[in-house]
Amino acid sequence: MRKIFITTLFMLISVTAMSQKTFGYLSYFKVLQSTEEYSQIQNEIQQLKDESQREMTRASENFSKQFAEYIDGQKTFSENIMMKRQKELQQLMNQSLQYRDEARKLIERAEKELMQPLYDKLNNAIQIIGAENDFEYILNTDNNSYPFINTEKGEDITEKVLILIHNS
Repeated sequence: MRKIFITTLFMLISVTAMSQKTFGYLSYFKVLQSTEEYSQIQNEIQQLKDESQREMTRASENFSKQFAEYIDGQKTFSENIMMKRQKELQQLMNQSLQYRDEARKLIERAEKELMQPLYDKLNNAIQIIGAENDFEYILNTDNNSYPFINTEKGEDITEKVLILIHNS
């Protein structure tokens, strides 16, 4: 009798353990995109990009104008003036390239700084849900990283994370 009881108990524990979800999974990017903060951040980044693009366009037009003047005046300029104009054009080109690099770095830095609080919020929500559900791990399914997930053993926590983020 005792042997049957122990065997039955062991089988119940095994069945319970097998039916319990051991991991969670979600689309990190889907959750990010669904937040208000993400849309606001993307708008701010786009404004920075647009502003940089306008400045690069203005600088390019200025360079083109001065280059055209240089070409037109080539036949009439003295050698000193030709050299001076070439240096000016070279400086304009260098400044334009430097500005482009600085603008790219500024935008990357701004995006990183603006997104960090949102990443922290999302990661915190994932930690909470992982702990509450006693998951061994949580997978990010973005970029087809996991083309197959056994839904009997794992749970899609995307909606849970969305609810937690929207309520915090």
